[in-house]
Amino acid sequence: MPTVNGDDDFFHLGGTSLSAALTAVELSRSTGKRITLADVLGNPGAVDLARLIDERVQSPAAGVTVPGRGGRVSFDQERRLFRDAVTSSPGWRISLTYRLRGAVDVDRLGRAVRAVAQRHEALRMRLFIDDLGVPGRAVAEIDGEVFSYCDDGEDFDGHHFDRARGVVFGVRLMRTGELSWLLLIELDHIVGDAYSTGILLGDISRFYNAPASIAATDPPAQFGEFIERQRARLEAPGEMERHRAFWRDHLGDCLLDEWPAVLPADFPARADTRFIERHRGLSTAIGDQAMRHVVCLAALNLTLAAMTGHHDHVVATPVSNRDDPAFADTIGWISSLVAVRTRWSTGAASTSDLLRATREAYLTAIENALPWGEIIKTVRPDSYLGAPRQPQVYFDFLGEDIAGALSLQDITCTEIADGGYGGYVVFSMLVTDGVQGCGARVTASDAVFDEESTDRLLRAYACSLAWIVERGDEPLAEAERDVARHLLSAGPASPRAGSTAPATPA
Repeated sequence: MPTVNGDDDFFHLGGTSLSAALTAVELSRSTGKRITLADVLGNPGAVDLARLIDERVQSPAAGVTVPGRGGRVSFDQERRLFRDAVTSSPGWRISLTYRLRGAVDVDRLGRAVRAVAQRHEALRMRLFIDDLGVPGRAVAEIDGEVFSYCDDGEDFDGHHFDRARGVVFGVRLMRTGELSWLLLIELDHIVGDAYSTGILLGDISRFYNAPASIAATDPPAQFGEFIERQRARLEAPGEMERHRAFWRDHLGDCLLDEWPAVLPADFPARADTRFIERHRGLSTAIGDQAMRHVVCLAALNLTLAAMTGHHDHVVATPVSNRDDPAFADTIGWISSLVAVRTRWSTGAASTSDLLRATREAYLTAIENALPWGEIIKTVRPDSYLGAPRQPQVYFDFLGEDIAGALSLQDITCTEIADGGYGGYVVFSMLVTDGVQGCGARVTASDAVFDEESTDRLLRAYACSLAWIVERGDEPLAEAERDVARHLLSAGPASPRAGSTAPATPA
């Protein structure tokens, strides 16, 4: 190892934004003085940094910028707080907009919203970085603006969130006519996930429709309890390193170089969100929902293979992390992403082989699941506080009972769809499943897909699903050719029908 001198530059020695941030945190903890990321960036030499530490006055014993610290934040929250502090980003929020038709009782809706905020501590969670550079959380009182009402023509912009004060959730109602309204529900993603929105909508609906149930409803397990359990599990001796070893082996060459499956640059382009017709055989043919997730993911792998000619694909998919029934009704950023890398040989004999490979890849990724930030820290540490290369394709599978909906008594509620995912995602596929079958919705990047090619993508996926579900023993090469025809041709999809249910891989 080369000799390191006190004047050597931290970054010339291989330091990164992540290691600089973590160095600032550790120096704050060990010295009892507030050392910030800016201090490390501005004093990259050890001598200069030591001089700054000597001159810095001791921080107060509490070391907390916001009073009432309640505990540690989750791994994903920690990364988001550091990233947003470095980039001065306001963070990403989950927004749901509804058109309402009917006689809305404004006061009653306001009481329902405030009752939901009281029920779930995550909806009033303070998040901050204290004087020692350590992220923390506390629980605030309900903000007075958690519910607001205005008439048409008044300001209906999004809420002004303030994490340090616990303002991370808000509902705004605007009257647009005698019996017509707009309802905006917003949640800072740092305290909630997609699963949480179903719980949130269900609770608002229940408390509006039956106000007496507010006092009779026991509170669920809180997000803070989940955080403490997750940290205790992953901080057990050897546990984190065991998972990190898997991700270094599983994804190292992907995240450090190029993803194996890169879509052709000349593939047509547009952003769109739409559903295909439901496949009615899926729920009856496959009883286990986890296996239905695998089947739908295998169909996506078949579509990607037909699209690109590759047999090595990485797809990002969320993990709910709600196996413990105690957290079934908990609002919080509990879910996380895993990257499922499925590889199969060109000579794989049948679609059953592809299904088996997908199942193995999915189960192995779930078994070794880490918070997404910890996966990034493991395989691409220099991007921990930045925007790392990520899977170009995102896949999610929801049961209809999880998706959630707003249902107010005597009110017609119609959701106004948002634009879906942006940024790095080439396209995202959402499959919903219920007693009537399953449907797929795609949100495609306008840099890659136009309207016609989005239609072709959905038809190709419908064809792939039919091959996986109904023709499990058919040659895989023939399936790829059939799916490719739908990617290249216009007109309705006409996958060949069969009656064979997919064989469950051993």
